Amino acid sequence: MIKFSLVICLLLPAISWAGSINDIRQSTAKWNPEAVEKAHGKLVVILNDDTITKAIYKSIVIDGICSLTWSDKSTSMDDVDNILVINKNKDQGLVFEGGKAECIKLGGIKQETSEQLLFEKTRDF
Repeated sequence: MIKFSLVICLLLPAISWAGSINDIRQSTAKWNPEAVEKAHGKLVVILNDDTITKAIYKSIVIDGICSLTWSDKSTSMDDVDNILVINKNKDQGLVFEGGKAECIKLGGIKQETSEQLLFEKTRDF
């Protein structure tokens, strides 16, 4: 019984992390990403595109990723400090220098203001 309990305790964080990355994969599925990875505070979305435009970036960050934080139940962004949206060659993209707190701010303000805040916290990859 002790061994079983130990195994469960070791697996729970991995199961929780897998659930949160799956939430992000589902929310970004309409952009058909090649990969969605999360490690060391970075959420990386790799698209099957040669160039990441500001319009695509804005849509993925606000509609695909940050929208997950607008419900109290979401834990998918708890350990994210930066969101990277990069091209298939991994040599071009944009980085949102923010995580859950910044995403929540984006959801609570007018669209024009949220776009301004998004791009104030954005840098080239």
